[in-house]
Amino acid sequence: FEPSRPLATRQHVLAGYWLQRHTCERHLRYLQWLGLPQASYRYDLRLMPSAASEAAELVAGQMPHIVIACDDSTADRSFDTGWLQQCCTRLLQADSTLRIIVLCTGQSRHDALAAMVRAVSGGDVQLAPLRPDAGLALALIAKADLLLSPDTFAVHAASAFNIPVVAAYPGDAHTLVTWAPRSALYLQRVAAPGAALSTHDPQAIAKDCLALLQQSRESKPPSP
Repeated sequence: FEPSRPLATRQHVLAGYWLQRHTCERHLRYLQWLGLPQASYRYDLRLMPSAASEAAELVAGQMPHIVIACDDSTADRSFDTGWLQQCCTRLLQADSTLRIIVLCTGQSRHDALAAMVRAVSGGDVQLAPLRPDAGLALALIAKADLLLSPDTFAVHAASAFNIPVVAAYPGDAHTLVTWAPRSALYLQRVAAPGAALSTHDPQAIAKDCLALLQQSRESKPPSP
């Protein structure tokens, strides 16, 4: 849509109903407007050597593994600690070879999750150490066999590395198209209209993860 008033002294409006277009398509349209007629583009992500090394140590000998990103920008759009415990327990009951690495972004939350990890099992679930930047999280996601996440940066990081994604949303999700995963294999699960993220059945989400993980093991297609 055209803006109702100019947003800058000099501007060019790329008209269109962009709410129904993925952000990648917006980027591509912008590149084409600049005169770069590519039909596609790829990410160029370069991990810090220290983060890559730390991630390699955390996952050494622990494959296959699932990374679970816990936190969105608000608590009601993040995975509840009790919900996470149920989901992790179900995953490990179904496949004892799994290793789970949990990511979180805040110290108070980190302490609560540490207790949850201890309650789940003896070593099958790990809590990634807190870091002041996203370097370690990105490196762990890059090495994952699958990511389980709410609607947050981890989904997009996994897509850049073509890691299979199970993304869970509350019932008021408005980013299903614009920020959808772009990995070759992914599932989006949306709660009932108006329902909270925590209303997702942890057993059903665990089943989704296991099914997508099996599909990935059998044939992981190239990134689109």
